[in-house]
Amino acid sequence: MLNYYYDHTDELKSLYLIAGFKNKNSVLFTDDLERFRTRLNAIYTLDSGTLEGFETGMVTAHISKIPLGGLKGCRAVIVGPPAMMRFAALECARQGVEEENMWLSFERKMFCALGKCGHCKINETYVCHEGPVFNYTESKNLLD
Repeated sequence: MLNYYYDHTDELKSLYLIAGFKNKNSVLFTDDLERFRTRLNAIYTLDSGTLEGFETGMVTAHISKIPLGGLKGCRAVIVGPPAMMRFAALECARQGVEEENMWLSFERKMFCALGKCGHCKINETYVCHEGPVFNYTESKNLLD
């Protein structure tokens, strides 16, 4: 999705990206991060430590830097560990993003992708069959 909109910025009013990492040793896709910074509104964070071009703190602490309340029809796509997705969705909602305009990715929960192993099952939902990307209105009860 990021690559698509990087190449088609004319299709959006704006795109904000917050990418967070535990520390400087866990930063991935450095070439892509630098490329995204050239066309997208990007905030890169480290939970702890410092690195040039990165802010310190959890991703959720930086959501308020995006003018979500002033962006009519704003959409949010949230990808990451379940706890981060939960609190990021709550913060996006607090900032004015409507629940039906938030999408969460549960891909990290999948293992066999066939619904056989049950690794992806949250409550009665098999993520590999019914997702792995869910609208927040459906997924807020899937957050573990």
